[in-house]
Amino acid sequence: MRPFFNVIVATAACVQCAVVSAQVPSPRVVLRLGMTGAEVRKALGTPQVYRQSNPTRDFPSSAVGVVPPSHDYFDVYEINTPLTAYELWINYSMDDSESRLHPVPRVVAIHFELDKRIDINDVGKVLDDLPEVAALCGAECTIAEVSFTGYSSLRLHPRTISPAQQTEADWIGSSFGRFQGRFKPTAAVIVERGAIAQIMFDEDEGDLESPVKATWKPQRSGN
Repeated sequence: MRPFFNVIVATAACVQCAVVSAQVPSPRVVLRLGMTGAEVRKALGTPQVYRQSNPTRDFPSSAVGVVPPSHDYFDVYEINTPLTAYELWINYSMDDSESRLHPVPRVVAIHFELDKRIDINDVGKVLDDLPEVAALCGAECTIAEVSFTGYSSLRLHPRTISPAQQTEADWIGSSFGRFQGRFKPTAAVIVERGAIAQIMFDEDEGDLESPVKATWKPQRSGN
């Protein structure tokens, strides 16, 4: 696997290439796990930043041009809603189930980092602000809790998961068949010092969750 820096160098010559606007259309496309990188780029345009996670380094797209979606870094955008602004990170994994030589980058996690922290008592406002939550929950989600040192999270799962949804969750959560596991479609509300820091979507095994504490129903349809 080529280091991310080599990818940046190789694409630096494309700074003058045609770049799709990074402005997110309104209403924007609802993002879903399993989407291809091409579908994300068509919906959101060129990322504003490519973020390498270990160590954390940001490479503005204005400096390096268009870099293909990859599991080596996050695509980063900024989106605005009536409630707040979010930094949006898209995490990909490579799906080689159909072609080992030409794997397809697919979304395996979506992070909405809040620009301004919002009190946990207003969690309903944040959940209703993101259509991805309604798309996940359908009619209703259950809520459980996971606590760690320094932060906690509320885990939302659809109350009813169809066989097709379960199959998809296992496919994505296993990184497209690379390992075994049983996964749940999940939206995690990350809480730091009593305030909401991030909403994250992934396929989670739920091993550390408390029993269900509450339920939540979207105020708008996710379809």
